[in-house]
Parts: sequence; structure tokens; C-alpha cells
Amino acid sequence: MHKLFLLIILLLNLSLRPTAQIRTVTYDEDTTDFPNPERGFYHQWLSDSKSPSPLVSWHFDQLKADNMTLIRRLYSMTTFRSAQISDVFMQHMQNDMDAVRQHGVKIILRFAYTFNEAPPHNDAPLNLVLSHLEQIAPLLQNNADVIAYMEAGFIGRWGEWHTSSNNLDNTADMRTILLKILSLLPESRTVAIRYQQAKKDIFNRTYPLSPGEGFTLTDIARTAHHNDCFCADIDDWGTYWPIDASSLNAQKDYLNAENRFLPQGGETCNYNPPRSDCFQAVEDLIRMRWSALNDDYHEDVLNSWKNQQCYQHIRKQLGYRFRLVQANLPEAARPGSVISINFIIRNDGYASPFNARNVEIVLRAKSTGAVTIFKLQDDPRTWLPESENIAITADISLPPNLAIGDYELLLNFPDTAVSLSANPAYSIRLANTGVWEAATGYNSLLSAIKIDNASRVNGTSGNMNIRVYPNPAVNNMTIAYSLPEFSRVCVDIFNLDGRKVMNLLDEYQNAGNQIFDFDPVGLHKGIYVLKTRINKAETVQRLVICN
Repeated sequence: MHKLFLLIILLLNLSLRPTAQIRTVTYDEDTTDFPNPERGFYHQWLSDSKSPSPLVSWHFDQLKADNMTLIRRLYSMTTFRSAQISDVFMQHMQNDMDAVRQHGVKIILRFAYTFNEAPPHNDAPLNLVLSHLEQIAPLLQNNADVIAYMEAGFIGRWGEWHTSSNNLDNTADMRTILLKILSLLPESRTVAIRYQQAKKDIFNRTYPLSPGEGFTLTDIARTAHHNDCFCADIDDWGTYWPIDASSLNAQKDYLNAENRFLPQGGETCNYNPPRSDCFQAVEDLIRMRWSALNDDYHEDVLNSWKNQQCYQHIRKQLGYRFRLVQANLPEAARPGSVISINFIIRNDGYASPFNARNVEIVLRAKSTGAVTIFKLQDDPRTWLPESENIAITADISLPPNLAIGDYELLLNFPDTAVSLSANPAYSIRLANTGVWEAATGYNSLLSAIKIDNASRVNGTSGNMNIRVYPNPAVNNMTIAYSLPEFSRVCVDIFNLDGRKVMNLLDEYQNAGNQIFDFDPVGLHKGIYVLKTRINKAETVQRLVICN
């Protein structure tokens, strides 16, 4: 037995020689403010059909100077309360969409029939609203790539679903208009309504979306929330009702659960300390998972945040803020082999992304700059702030014809729209120093891999493809593998003298992907051997414990 283990250790040492080891990289945090798509403070600009105001270069210069990627675009259709939308105004809106796409930002879209006039002239009859929606349907469908989300609008002053001059602020008409918008807007986008109670009434349901419903294409899963009087008063001026302590808490819990899957946006509207002070504001921004907030209103509230020194914190934390913690990366591999890449990421923001986004591992040849891209199955929308360490593992099958040479390893989080996926302005930047490439939208993993025919495959165990991470580890470790059939699986840990020191698993398991965690409690700092037997096949791997 002792001679056998000496041979095993010799083979391990050969297979894990420095030119083919797994490299562990630890990443430093970037604490600065920088732009990221579909999140953060936004500027709000209005265009009235009486005198349309196009989006022009100074708007985008202002966004760039303020590290912003969002515009809330308000279209006031004051001249169309009894007429169809003109071709001129339709073209005006399309020109805005073209400009937004050209400058690498997105729109939060809202239509209303006035933003300034009091009743009785603030919206249109229901049949005309529905006709206008049919008119703008091509605009929505052709430009969904640059629409972050849409606010329901149309009803009442400011399109905020109150004081309707045509009595549209009732559940039946609100339901008709919302469902019409949802039917015309591409399924990849959501529609935010002003009052959370309205969603409950429209769908006749008081409980929030479940994880199984989130990110589905149903109407209820695509109906989001915006609060345009954030921190104005105990009820945020009608956002919440009733307003007893128990009911308020339940309504905020509802939004906390809903907004795991939906955008939460809006604006402040009333300076009312202490309700509008930093302490209460930040608490609610975290609790309701805010993604987007108006930087133009209310000025007194925003100035109070600056004076109380929470404004910069809010700027950085609105929406998602992803950062790498650590990665285990292979340093060498053969063409056609399978490599395992593991990394830990954290979300320090208030929310997660609300629109779908790709995750890609990129290999870029140092000699030619040619890239080979591997799309992962992971969904950043599920990377919630409360998840703390989010472990991502990827088994990548390298092409058999991959050119010999040295390759940089990079991460990319591009937009899913084909029209935007190659535009770095729409890729997510990680909050780490030294990783962001503005020219490509890639995030460097600060590591490289050598591809040659002599390299042994690391991070996997032959055809058994057993992954152990993190390795080295201080405490919790994970073992993942795939079974082609119903199998008996035995996993043991040995010390270097060949003595079994821990049995982790001995059971029959079904075919498919398997994963389990273990804590090597009781093992002293040092090197061990992990032996895995699946039916009659065996493999050994080195474990390094750093406690």
C-alpha cells in the first residue's frame, strides 16, 4: 500500500508540475464610481409633441460626464388627445432611438398626454389610447434592444395613473392598457406601473412572484414597479396603502420579493426629513432593490444626500455591482481537451440585472489577438446581493483545432441583443482594479493559459471530469462531476503516508450532474490525496488545505 501511494504521489507530482498547475488568482476591489449598463442614476428629458426636442450630442456628453447609461425619456403627446400620432412625431421618436443606440445608452420609456397641465385635460379616451399603442408597436418592437424597460404611462397627469380626465384610473381600464402594452412590447422587456396595489388588483393576487415565476414571459412576471415619490412621506404620497406599520412592512416585503426579478426605478419628489434623510433612504433602496433613480428631481432631497454623504454610495450601489474575489484557472491544456475554470464573484449592489445577459469565457491569442468565445449557462440575474460568495464553475471543451500558443483568459458579460453584443458600451464592467478593457468590454482574469500538445489536462480528471474547488482551500470545498449512468460513487481522502483520513461519500447515485460540499474539519494544513471511485474507474487528485 505504501509503495502504491508513493507511485500515486509521483504521478500526481508529474501531472501537477508547474507548467500545468491550477493557478489561484485573488482580485483587488475597485471602489471608484464608473458606468455600467441598465443601472444607476439617470437624467430625465421631456419632448412635447407641440414642440419636439430631439436627443442631441449635449445630452450624451452630459451622461458621459456623469457616468450614466440611462435616460428616462418622456414623450408628452399633448396634441394627440383627440388625434392619431403624426408621422413626424413617430419619426422624431425613432431618431431618438437611433441616437441612443449610437451613443451606447438605453432608455426608460414613458408616454403621457401631459406632464404639466392639470385636469380636466390630461389623457385621452380608452379607444384612442389603444389605437396609439398600435401605432407605437413597431417603435417598441424595432428598438427593444435600447429600451431598458417601459413605464406604463398614458393614464392621468404625468402618466402616473391618477387624476385621469377620462376616468381611466380604475382597475378594469388599467388592466386593459397594461395588457395591451405587454402584448405589443417584446417579451424580453418589462412594464413598470406606479402603484404596487394596482398590480395586485389587476392580477387579483396579493402575493409576490415566486422563483419559479421570475424571468418567465407571463404578463405578471413582466409587470414591474416604479415609485415617483420615493421617501416623500410615510406612504410615499400614495405609493403605499394602508399605512399602518404592519401593512407598510408587508407591502415593502412584497416589493423586496418581486424585485428579485424586476426593475425598481423612480424618483424622489418631496424633501421631508427624517423620512428623506440618508439613513431611511439607503435602508429602503437596499430593501426594495432599487436599480434606477432620477438624478434631476427632487433637488432638495438629492442635495441633502450629498450633504449627509450618502449620495456617492448610492451612485455606486444602485442596481448591480459585481466584483471578482478569486479564481482557480488552468495554466496549460491540449487542444480538444476539457478545462475547468472556477471563480467566485460578489454582488455589492442593491439589485441584480433585470434583463437577460450573457456570460462568456474568452480565450485571446497573445500572438494574433484572435478570440475564441465560450458561452456559459449562468444567469447574472440570479446573482443577488444576499448571495455573498457566488461560485461559478465552467467546464470548457477546447476546439481540437485550437492553435498552439499562449492565450489570455477573460470574462465578458455582453448584451444579449445581436445589435449590441459586440458593443463594449453595453458590457458589464467588474468592480476590480486592472481588469477592465474599455476597447473590448472584456474583464481580464489576470491569467494566461498555454495551449500545446504536450500539456496535461488540469482542473478535470480524465473522462471522469471530477472538479474540486476551491483548491487550495481554507474550509468549505465543493466536488462536482457528471455520471453517465446509475453508479456507485466512493470518495476518500488519504494523507501522504497512504492512510485514509476521511470518507466523504459511498453511495449509489443517478445519472446526471452531481455536486456536494464538504468541510475538511480535522485535517491539518498540508497536502492530501483525494481518491474517487465511480463503479470500477478510479482517479486521484491533490488537495491542499490552508487552514
